[in-house]
Amino acid sequence: MVRVWASVRIGCEDASRVVETSALVDTGATLTVVPLNVAREYGLRVIGKSKVETPAGVVEMYRSRAFVEIMGKSEIVPIVISDTMDNVLIFYLLF
Repeated sequence: MVRVWASVRIGCEDASRVVETSALVDTGATLTVVPLNVAREYGLRVIGKSKVETPAGVVEMYRSRAFVEIMGKSEIVPIVISDTMDNVLIFYLLF
């Protein structure tokens, strides 16, 4: 399996705190996943919890929304916050 990494900008919804980071791009994912420590650093606001199916099984994760910019395109997107992942995982739909 080939892993594709991209430079992304991610931050709070109003984009007042945005940081550039490297993220794993997964066109098969259905949500963007942000590690808990990164979510805290970027000031992402928890808005609820959801059960999420992962390769390790179904787990409960916090939900939030974040500003995400990749390849010159930006949007406020729903995300989940993981306390087990170390890297940002970007859901990216290829047009």
